[in-house]
Amino acid sequence: MDSGDIRISHVVSAVDCGEAVSPDGIINQTEGGILQAMSWPLYEAVQFDNTSADWSSYPILRFS
Repeated sequence: MDSGDIRISHVVSAVDCGEAVSPDGIINQTEGGILQAMSWPLYEAVQFDNTSADWSSYPILRFS
């Protein structure tokens, strides 16, 4: 039986960051951008009926 869960098994990214002054920072920014891009269609939704009252209840993909 199909659970309906969405699993992303592989992500490819290309980054043109210029001179790499902080390689760890580039990795962090890239991974964060990938997670946010996946989160938009899968989880995020702003409710205009006052159900999105604070950031702790806002639906967003987490690193875990």
